[in-house]
Amino acid sequence: MDDALSCRTDEFFSTILVPLLSQFSISKLEQGSFKFLGMHLEQSDDFSVRISQDSKTVKSLPPGVDSLPEEEKQVLLKSLVGQLLYLDLTRPDLAYLISDLARSSSKTTDERLRIARILLRKISEPAKSILYRPTRTSCINIQCYVDASYNQATDSGVKFNVRGSISGLMGRNDTFSPVIWKTSEIKRKISSVKSAELFALDYGAGQLVYMKDLYGHFSSKPITLTLLTDSQTTIDSLRSVRPIVDRMNQHLLDNVKKCVDQVGITVRFVDTTRNLADPLTKRIKAKRREEEETSRREAALADGTADDAPETSADFERLIASSPNSSEIWIRYMAFHLSLADIDSARNVANRAFERMEFREEGEKVR
Repeated sequence: MDDALSCRTDEFFSTILVPLLSQFSISKLEQGSFKFLGMHLEQSDDFSVRISQDSKTVKSLPPGVDSLPEEEKQVLLKSLVGQLLYLDLTRPDLAYLISDLARSSSKTTDERLRIARILLRKISEPAKSILYRPTRTSCINIQCYVDASYNQATDSGVKFNVRGSISGLMGRNDTFSPVIWKTSEIKRKISSVKSAELFALDYGAGQLVYMKDLYGHFSSKPITLTLLTDSQTTIDSLRSVRPIVDRMNQHLLDNVKKCVDQVGITVRFVDTTRNLADPLTKRIKAKRREEEETSRREAALADGTADDAPETSADFERLIASSPNSSEIWIRYMAFHLSLADIDSARNVANRAFERMEFREEGEKVR
């Protein structure tokens, strides 16, 4: 039997765990902080639970990967995807990129290597965690945000469609605790944005049905279900009694209507800027990303914190200009390139270090 973890209430213990205890041996940790299958779980005084993972277990790409035979590259990428899929358990912010990396049929190996380097760079940043807050309400309020992206294009010109959803529990003060998130390519051939949004809505409705059944086993509290989309056209189609010409769209619409009527799902509109599923279906636009990054770096330079945690080649070059004899900076600069599997740049930095550092600084060179 695989490992499992439960954070129980008295009701859950009596209805679920007691029958299991008669059949299986179950360990009781009952600690405020512990590790489980590579995840670190920590409970605060307000009963919120924070979960994080150590990304250091993810192996980097080997030096010179670009010059390896095609088959070896594919094997390395397959192994990396497997490691990242486990990391995805606590990193919804990486879900789209991981799905993008796993999409081997629509991407060249070079494209996938580029995405892999982006992911490795992101997970090398300060660790992130996911926080589950207590609901403290008289009912269980489950919300699911859905979104879709129609006809995205890869660098090689191949187009694909993506749907994404993220479901979680709503607590007091409108706090949202994510439980399930998913981003995936729509395998069916579709012809419009409306079809893509309907695929996302249908998937989100199924996710809500699953979560209602799941939480219904754990609690006797009433459960409310809300499905949120930024597609007003899709909501209008749900309210309309007129049939849709496209058979597939009509089938998807009927499935969602069935969930609305029989399960009690409420479908609501949410602005794109507040749609939590939006990052699961598309990359941040290059211009917007560049503007955000520029603004952040300018702020770091202004308050003097940019040199504390250099993130780009420009940052390291600025540090070297001010302290050319610091072996620590040169070593960190080499490590920066190695984290991106760029062995040639790391070697060039090492050669520059020996050339730039003064001959009197033999102690620094030995380091």
